[in-house]
Amino acid sequence: MKDKFNTVGIIGKPHNPEVSETADILYHHLNNKSIRVLVEERTANNMAAEADLRVSRETLAEQCDPRQPLKKLADSIPWDKFEDAFSDYYSEVGRPAKPIRLMVGLLLLKQLENLSDEVVVERWIQNPYYQY
Repeated sequence: MKDKFNTVGIIGKPHNPEVSETADILYHHLNNKSIRVLVEERTANNMAAEADLRVSRETLAEQCDPRQPLKKLADSIPWDKFEDAFSDYYSEVGRPAKPIRLMVGLLLLKQLENLSDEVVVERWIQNPYYQY
């Protein structure tokens, strides 16, 4: 017997119409299959469909399998030390900066898996374990 998903989380790139449209299609498809769908708040705000279960990114992270290697790695990293080390290089002037944890995490994933900038960003968009 095949394993069946009972719950699926949807996280999309905020303010991207193509991603919002795809999220809507996926949401309706999964709902029709009687699969519980959790939609990250910012993604849900940009969808045409009314997502029943809007959740924060943190709540979605709690749904991640704790045995998954990337989750274990993320939980073992002292992110606050990176914040302390790099925060002086961030400015309040100009275009808003990306979070330090995101930038360090993407660099680690890029190096661990020998990925290009484009591929690591693409995988980050698609994989909640990359986003954790």
